[in-house]
Amino acid sequence: MKAFAWVFAAVVAVDALTFRMKMEKNEVDPRPAIWDPASTNLVNSVHESGGVVIHNVQNAQYYGIIELGTPGQSLKVNFDTGTSDLWVPNRKFGPHNHDASSSYKANGSEFHTQTMGGRVAGFLSQDTFSVAGITVHDQVFGEVNEVSRLYLYNYFDGVFGLGFDANAARHVKTPFHRMLSSLDKPLFAFYLGDNHDGELTLGTLDPKHYTGDILYVDVSSPKHWQIPVDSIKAGHEITSSAQAIINSGFPLHFGPHDDVERLAKAVGAEPLYGGEYTIDCDSPGPNIIFTIGGKEFALQRKDYVLNVGPFCMFSFVESRDSTWILGTTFMSKFYTVYDMTTVDNPRIGFAQLA
Repeated sequence: MKAFAWVFAAVVAVDALTFRMKMEKNEVDPRPAIWDPASTNLVNSVHESGGVVIHNVQNAQYYGIIELGTPGQSLKVNFDTGTSDLWVPNRKFGPHNHDASSSYKANGSEFHTQTMGGRVAGFLSQDTFSVAGITVHDQVFGEVNEVSRLYLYNYFDGVFGLGFDANAARHVKTPFHRMLSSLDKPLFAFYLGDNHDGELTLGTLDPKHYTGDILYVDVSSPKHWQIPVDSIKAGHEITSSAQAIINSGFPLHFGPHDDVERLAKAVGAEPLYGGEYTIDCDSPGPNIIFTIGGKEFALQRKDYVLNVGPFCMFSFVESRDSTWILGTTFMSKFYTVYDMTTVDNPRIGFAQLA
């Protein structure tokens, strides 16, 4: 991941100093005695639906605004379907100060989670948050004082996990789960702009962003927003009967070593190191076609070639895992719906952009 860490650094190089958060381990946690979430009736008050402007930083990072505490403190968060936790930086290392909130409640339990961007750690807290006019009281969240180096280059402050409860730290209910009973519909949808801002809708769809029917595919994992993929092609078939996690929190794609190696060869990419590939910035190449639910979804060459200044990188990286991960450079090509209408059988939908 060394080269792609550099990709992120290059994307935000001009403002890197402004947006870095110094994170270090706090050996002594100054939190009061542990608060037990089970001792309080966790209630929430929400509207039927809401929308969040998703800001686009050079097609590499996407973030929206939430408010945390009373009065609300504005924070930039990455809405990430690949993780289940809400976390923000501790006041010593970022903009959030829980001492300024009248609704803050201490928890003090240790918090840590592993994400596509690396490990983060700190302690749990509890407070009111609002997003797109939706307010949830007494939400347990992480206050972070340790992050991986990659997060230092982010334009956002923290992460708003949209994954399943099964993966949440300390088994707390996720923010979106807390909203479900009061939303108009138990779903959310992404329109990620290509070199412009996009939108995340909660509880509703936005017809102006897509055209035609939405193709829905049932999720195949109880822990991840994962779906079956019929085949992957680039001029010829690369693999069939694959599984893919659709991840809104990371721009890159990951796949099994042998499959990505064949894919890289098919598009003319050359191995660099650590499963990463360089690729000629200007030469032609085939579309990469994912067949999902019997329908083809294509990435053009401009979608999988990342210009990082002096050279270009292939947006697919080899992984030791057998499951593919398709990030925002895939999602930005399609209107993407995450639907929990049937809690025991959630689904993901795709539609062509309007």
